[in-house]
Amino acid sequence: MITSPLTLIIEVDFSVLAVHVAVGVVFNSRGEVLIALRNKGQHQGGLWEFPGGKVEKGETVQQALVRELKEEVGIVAHHLEPLIGIPHSYTDKKVFLDVWTVGDFEGEVVGREGQEVCWVALKNLGDFQFPVANKPIILALQLPSIASITGVFNDENDLILKVSSAISKGAGLICYRPTGNSNVCHDLILNKLTALCAAKCVWLTVNSSISTNYDVTRGLHLQSSELMRLKARPVSLNTLLGASCHSKEELDQAHRVGVDYIMLSPVQQTSSHPSSLPMGWQTFAELVIESSIPIFALGGLGPEDVDTARANGAQGIAAISKLWD
Repeated sequence: MITSPLTLIIEVDFSVLAVHVAVGVVFNSRGEVLIALRNKGQHQGGLWEFPGGKVEKGETVQQALVRELKEEVGIVAHHLEPLIGIPHSYTDKKVFLDVWTVGDFEGEVVGREGQEVCWVALKNLGDFQFPVANKPIILALQLPSIASITGVFNDENDLILKVSSAISKGAGLICYRPTGNSNVCHDLILNKLTALCAAKCVWLTVNSSISTNYDVTRGLHLQSSELMRLKARPVSLNTLLGASCHSKEELDQAHRVGVDYIMLSPVQQTSSHPSSLPMGWQTFAELVIESSIPIFALGGLGPEDVDTARANGAQGIAAISKLWD
């Protein structure tokens, strides 16, 4: 039996737009991920991939994935959750990768089509060469489902206490954004934040409102105004790069620049921007489905909204007040 706790809000017939491919990120009991080597004669042959295949006419994506996993690697999947949807254009075809995690399965993994298969720790996925379209899958696997944007704080000690509290509430990414603290020493704060986030295995990015003299290898988060001025990615591929977006125009620019994640807002009414008209989940889902970058839903949301956000195609939620106050 297939169990899927989330139901996607937007239903799209991807077959009229591109080749609709169901992709499974299969986890074993050690938290390792299953990957397979594409045969030389296949499209993108010689590269590693997450198993899956084309959704056939009349199939749901879940049915297709269960069938493909049985045919390709000999397992029966029982528990599927949506991870990310990725539209991608190769030189010879367009595909839509409909990616789901598989947390429970029966059977022994074997390459039933003669392909090499192996289990890999998440941190080691970068050691393998994947098709370009798979990069967002790896990012989505490594990024958390909850991100916290820092709010108002009194001093660096108060900030550290509040960030620690946000992490205890599930935040796996901290975006440092000074608010009403023009006289604080960012270097001191960033040193303390870096140590805290490293100790807790949490991502850290720094808002671009701060002077660009800081060490951007910590991670950079672009304000939408700065994002729209850029002609190219401002940091190396080894530095986590995020951006705030509020429209399709800004989302398109984020793709051109090559950011690693997006915070899209406002989804709901917020106390910090009461005059901003919220887009609602329907519009959010319609925007996300055209994106190949992990997107956090932001605006009036908290940890209790993660499932709803993921059902609408998001990586998860980002929050200020609900993780800060």
